Amino acid sequence: NHIRHEVIPELEKLNPSLIKTFFNTSERLRFASEIVSQKVHAVKSQYLSEDQGGWKLQLHWVSSATDELILSEILAEFGMNYVTAKEVFAARGKSGKSFQEGEWLITMDRESLFIDRNGTTPSGELIIEEPGLYYLDGNEFEVKEVSKKDVEYRDERTVFLDAEKLVFPLKVRAWKEGDRFNPLGMSGEKKLSDFLIDEKVPVPKKKTVLVLESNNQIGWVIGYRLSDRFKISDMTKKVVKISFS
Repeated sequence: NHIRHEVIPELEKLNPSLIKTFFNTSERLRFASEIVSQKVHAVKSQYLSEDQGGWKLQLHWVSSATDELILSEILAEFGMNYVTAKEVFAARGKSGKSFQEGEWLITMDRESLFIDRNGTTPSGELIIEEPGLYYLDGNEFEVKEVSKKDVEYRDERTVFLDAEKLVFPLKVRAWKEGDRFNPLGMSGEKKLSDFLIDEKVPVPKKKTVLVLESNNQIGWVIGYRLSDRFKISDMTKKVVKISFS
């Protein structure tokens, strides 16, 4: 009431068309907001994807300073304020640089950024005594025996291993420097650190990589590659399926 009865009349003395100008500006801003929303939706549909418990946003679409606004709108959905979004925009291409805002951590890598919840670094080990459901740091592992005819490879989140080559209990742990394993398709061992480089695993994601051990041998770099030592073959009689999500 104060603005309507006291402030606006005084402003109309300076600009008689104030109300008309206000509504025109409001309409233009509404249309501009719709355009931005459409652009944000298009970018998210094409370049934002789930990535091992977090999100990956490719930055190939960034071509001008005006894209800073689009980036800020996307990051706002993860609680990032505009000031932080501007810093993220300026840090494009600076691999390893990170930003923290509330429960979220943003890490830059080459032409992408990764959005993860704080505290995603593996904090412990998981011992798998027998088939069943197990949990570690929010990850679910399902271990069960299946028929050989049920073997169906879909993605790197599920593996099928020769049961007779496995020695329980199995162990799930974070990888460490010095780890070696025999990648599927290779005849010899390879340093896990070199494997992750060859696979172009982003720096911020390396700290979250887990491995599955059987009798002190790495049987699976979880989510990336099975060990050739544990693969099933024509001689395989029993199969163990392990999935994680």
